Parts: sequence; structure tokens; C-alpha cells
Amino acid sequence: MHRGPPQGGIVYDAGMNQDPVLHQLVEASLVKRTQIWKIGGWSSVVSGLGFFAVVFAIPAKPGEEGIVACFGAFAALLVGLGVMLLRSSKSQAEAVRELVYRAPDRIRSISVLVIKRGQNLHIPTVQIVDDKGKTHGLIMPDEQAARQVCERTMT
Repeated sequence: MHRGPPQGGIVYDAGMNQDPVLHQLVEASLVKRTQIWKIGGWSSVVSGLGFFAVVFAIPAKPGEEGIVACFGAFAALLVGLGVMLLRSSKSQAEAVRELVYRAPDRIRSISVLVIKRGQNLHIPTVQIVDDKGKTHGLIMPDEQAARQVCERTMT
């Protein structure tokens, strides 16, 4: 069963910000961010499972059982970390969607933050602080897009 909006469009509901430009900008940022977190999560899971298989495929010599157990625990840690990254990517994206589309009144502050380092690194972001003090961020393609997200979220 497919959950979420149908392919090719956004389902608008009552009380939701229906600005298509805002949706396009926010969703593009969230898709990229979620993809990065999913790649990291799945890489960690696959690495952990592969490491787990290698550790237990090689027989331990007498007296080296503790080393095998430690490597097994490390493999389990990698798998657990990967699962946490996968779950976290989804929950963070949902939190940003909730704030921007449905509950902008819960936003304490929203601002454009440009990360600069030397002449080569220039990353425009939207920093959102909710009413609980938690910070959320969106990486935008340019400063103009970041300013549009700020303006359109609060209107």
C-alpha cells in the first residue's frame, strides 16, 4: 500500500499552505537531504551486516573469543546506527513539512543563513527554530530561493 501523495502531485488538505513555489523549493531540499541520509543509513547497515558475516565466518582460535565478540558488537552497532539514520531522515523531513506547511505559528524564528568558507564554499540555508527550541534546516540552491522560503512560509 502506497502512503503519501500520489506520484506527480501534492495533495493539499484544509489548513495547509498551498503555495506551489514553496512546495517546490522545500520538497527539492528535503528530497536531497533524505537521499543523503538514506545513503548513509543503508551504507552503515550493509557494512555492519558484511562485517558481521566476515567476523563469524572466520573461526576463532582458543582464547580469541572475546575479540570475535567485540567485533560482533561493533557490527551490531553499525547496523543499529544505520537503522537510526534511516528512521531519523524520515522523521526530520516530516517535522520540517509540519512546520512549514501546516503549523507556521509554531515557528519561533526562520532566517537565511549562508555558510561561507573561503572563496569556494557558499551554502545558502534556511534555519527554522520551532517553539520548543529545536533547530531544523534546509539547504537551498541559492540565496534567493532561501529568502523565498522564509517569506512564503510566514505569509
